[in-house]
Amino acid sequence: FMETPDFVLRSFYTATKVQFFVTASPKAERLAEFLKEAHLLYADYIMKNPFYEMDMPIKCELWDIHLRALVDKYNRANNN
Repeated sequence: FMETPDFVLRSFYTATKVQFFVTASPKAERLAEFLKEAHLLYADYIMKNPFYEMDMPIKCELWDIHLRALVDKYNRANNN
């Protein structure tokens, strides 16, 4: 966890040694929850893909769609 007056950096390290990072406004809330939800999406759309190999760039339209929806959900929640 890192915080400056302009942004916060938060990370989530999974049991499978995958690390997720998010940068956000210092006013943003529930970043740990956001990272856990992003990990669930990763597990569902990337790790269950039989064609995905570790360290490959992620190229999955469903991942992109659902991750964007998750980002939008948290942006709306933090702007209210």
